[in-house]
Amino acid sequence: MEAEEGRESLRRRIEAELAAEPELKAVFGRLWEGDQQSAEIAQRLGMGEKAVVLARRRLARRLKRLRGTGLEALGLNRNEVNEDGD
Repeated sequence: MEAEEGRESLRRRIEAELAAEPELKAVFGRLWEGDQQSAEIAQRLGMGEKAVVLARRRLARRLKRLRGTGLEALGLNRNEVNEDGD
């Protein structure tokens, strides 16, 4: 139960950090829920796959200062985009 509270606290902290950027917050939410493929996230959010890849990169940079809090396990900086950019 304590671990669950810790995870939820971390999620709230990150979401507060992203409050001014709804696109990043949405991508983060999908990553948090376990979606890993950029194409899957794009489909769920109604975004282009390349936009998701770029958002993941921005998200990784934005959250860099929170390193050491378990963020690495989310795979925020995976560059999963087709060669043609879709």
